[in-house]
Amino acid sequence: MKWFARFPLRRITSKEQNEAALKVVRNMSARESLSPDALEYLNLLTEQIENFEKRSYSLGAKLSTTEHLKIMMKEHGLNQSGLAEKLGVTQSNIAHILGGRQRLTTEQIELLSRIFHVSPAIFFENVPVTTMDGARSVFETRAQWNTQIKELKEQARNLVQQIVALEEASCQSPLLKSGKKG
Repeated sequence: MKWFARFPLRRITSKEQNEAALKVVRNMSARESLSPDALEYLNLLTEQIENFEKRSYSLGAKLSTTEHLKIMMKEHGLNQSGLAEKLGVTQSNIAHILGGRQRLTTEQIELLSRIFHVSPAIFFENVPVTTMDGARSVFETRAQWNTQIKELKEQARNLVQQIVALEEASCQSPLLKSGKKG
């Protein structure tokens, strides 16, 4: 299995290994279909990533607004210009926010929470992640997305099987057989 050769399943112990594993997951997730073995590998690798992130990024840690924002930008593949476009501000404004020279407005916090699917409380300075009522961590959100992706892939596989069965049944139809003879 080529995926296993690129990143053998093992306990992830560094940020570099985690980044490499995330790259493999992104590449695999972008594919239209995966073999059952590849799906199993993807699920196991995702578990290793989640375990590393739970060990490495304490949910009780207090992160600054800029730290939260930088993590989420990276998770969503957004640079300063991309985030600026989504917020309707200039790239310079984002640079000031990330540099701690400008605070987010309430409207920006609301929009960011929708963009990143997290509680707005994450963007308030020095709020412990563990005390946010109903807030999901970035990592819990990713785990939920991975579960949804897995379910959607299974639904797609079932639909493909149904289509193939219908096509096979239509080829067996007496009407089609008689149409070929005539």
